[in-house]
Amino acid sequence: MRTQRRDTLLVGIADVGVAGLTAVDYITAQADATQIGHLATRHLPDITPFTDGVPRRPIRLYNVGTDVTVCVCELSLPPCVSELVSEELLAWANETDIETVAAVFGASYPHAEEDHAVSYVGTESFREGAVADRPFEPLSAGYFDGLLGELLTAGLDDPEPAVGALVTPAHPPGPDIDAAIRLVEAADTAYGVGVETTELENRSAAQRQYYEALAERMATLRDEGTDRPYDDRMFM
Repeated sequence: MRTQRRDTLLVGIADVGVAGLTAVDYITAQADATQIGHLATRHLPDITPFTDGVPRRPIRLYNVGTDVTVCVCELSLPPCVSELVSEELLAWANETDIETVAAVFGASYPHAEEDHAVSYVGTESFREGAVADRPFEPLSAGYFDGLLGELLTAGLDDPEPAVGALVTPAHPPGPDIDAAIRLVEAADTAYGVGVETTELENRSAAQRQYYEALAERMATLRDEGTDRPYDDRMFM
């Protein structure tokens, strides 16, 4: 997996509400990105995603523009193997002189409606880099495990590359498209991925309309006192 020097490796994984994964998948699709490689795993339960009958690797690398490489990880990684994947990603980043490894991440934590924003967590070099003069606030407190936790821990031991995350509240089970929109906008603000969110916004509106109509239908059925010999779990 070799390529010319890039400034940033942007990572999206199967997180809460798949917000980060939705964001990087959307970025690569809208940017008409070129796949440059993939990360293979051994001795792990694997998946083979596909679209329109065409299979693909679950962990892929794409070039977006001239300065950004995007890692799309559709595989849900157990914490016990996250260190190995982190080591491989950081080794590749060092080989290709990546300056910053930045994850876009949806997290589940108590928040109010006004907290639907993007915050950051990162090493000193990350905090002094692309997020320093951007409209992001530090995430107050907590911890990360899994791949993001391993990447951040490795960044504490080695100042290069800078390692951090752009984090937004997300809601399971997903997809939380509104959270993905915030992450795409944040990635564009910080790293200039050059992608508009119009299509995602349309998908979000369609999703919202669908669930509102479904809720109205369920309310109507309850008001009509419809007898059901079973529990209706369609909206659970």
